Amino acid sequence: MSQAELAKYVSDHDSAPSDPNNWATARALRGESVRQERRQLNLSGAGFVQALVSANPIRESDGRIVGALVIIRDITELAQLQEHMADAEKHNVIGTMAASLTHDFNNVLDTISKAATVLEITPDRTTDERALIVRMIQNAVKRGSEIVGNVRQYLTGNQVSADSVDLNTLLEESIELTRPMWQSQRNVWIVRQFEPIPRVHANAAEMRRIFANLIINALEAMPNGGTLIVGGERSDGKVRAFVEDTGEGIPPERHSKIFEPYYTTKKQGTGLGLSSALKIVRSQQGEITFKSKPGEGTRFTVELPALQPEQRAA
Repeated sequence: MSQAELAKYVSDHDSAPSDPNNWATARALRGESVRQERRQLNLSGAGFVQALVSANPIRESDGRIVGALVIIRDITELAQLQEHMADAEKHNVIGTMAASLTHDFNNVLDTISKAATVLEITPDRTTDERALIVRMIQNAVKRGSEIVGNVRQYLTGNQVSADSVDLNTLLEESIELTRPMWQSQRNVWIVRQFEPIPRVHANAAEMRRIFANLIINALEAMPNGGTLIVGGERSDGKVRAFVEDTGEGIPPERHSKIFEPYYTTKKQGTGLGLSSALKIVRSQQGEITFKSKPGEGTRFTVELPALQPEQRAA
């Protein structure tokens, strides 16, 4: 079949070259080997199809080119399947983000609700005490705005910014953010174990959300009260931030599922708090781990690489 006859059967469209000299057949007749170039072709009577086109010159024994072998593989069904999978993955990501957003916002709203309740049922509080509670509400609103800002950055394709941060400071801010919860819960004691630690490279809003979520989980594990231990330490070029409770602990059979998306033992839980935390921490070359004993409590540790002096200076 000549190139002109082939052109009557197969015409290039969109991604294929419009210049006949650049067609796979013509290039093969000039001695070029064409390997699996993706094209959208218009097959007469069959409409447009997605195809992989390969072409190789046919040579005589003396090396003279006498023709070309053209192979066209129809991959329309495969291309449609790939598009369907990509679309499904996109919807899955959006669904996961929506569920995670709901989880984080519920924490923020719970803080605001408890702080507002404290103001309502104790109108005789001093001006300073009322101002402190109002600041808690304002901080919760700020955290909600940060969540929306990070989601907006993700949806527009911008990378969530990271900076040099102090985990001790973020832990303390998370304690204050959750103050209405642990103050309204009886017999809860807060113990701070902050050692001097180097700064790390992370997104402050995301780390604050992780710590607040860990504190809320710890409080929920101590319905009858207990001790909440929060602190930071350094070891071998890394920084560790930990949240520990003296609650009921995690049964051994659940240990392997703790970080799985959508796994939860709470009636109103989404199962995305810890899985989201793991993803965020690992994106910063860190790790999140836990140790737990039934009846004794649980300790979650977030470990991130410490910034070196030249990095901190930069």
